[in-house]
This record gives sequence, structure tokens and C-alpha cells, in this order.
Amino acid sequence: MSLPALAVMSLAVLVGLSGCGPKPEPPRAPPPSPSVRATVDEVVDGMTGIGSLKTGTRAQNRIQDINAERQRQLDEAAELE
Repeated sequence: MSLPALAVMSLAVLVGLSGCGPKPEPPRAPPPSPSVRATVDEVVDGMTGIGSLKTGTRAQNRIQDINAERQRQLDEAAELE
């Protein structure tokens, strides 16, 4: 076997071994774990209902603000007459 033929065969073997197999899957990041504080808040809210209470209080404050604004508008309209 001549030297060029041996070089070509060696090159062919190296190319064949260098990555003709299946590609490995890229590594995936683990899913984010929920924060401990959020879990604690959910337990406390479930036991006490504090989340519902806060939501109701915010809604009540918003309704009072809307009523106060409407009353100001009615008072201004009454002054113009």
C-alpha cells in the first residue's frame, strides 16, 4: 500500500470516527422551583382567608373613592345652576 493511499484511508477512518453518530440532546435547565415564601403565603391564606379579606377591603376603598368623586361632580354641577 502506498503512502498516499494509507493517508487517505487514515483520513477516512478519522472522519468516520469524528462525529457521524447521533448528536446528544442539549442539557436542559431544571424547572424553577416555587419560592418557599409563596408556598407559606398560600398556606396562610388558605387557613385564614386573608387574601379574600384584602381583596374585599381594596374593592371597598375603590367604591368609596368612586362615590366621593361622583359626589364632588354632583356638588360642582349643583353650584353651577
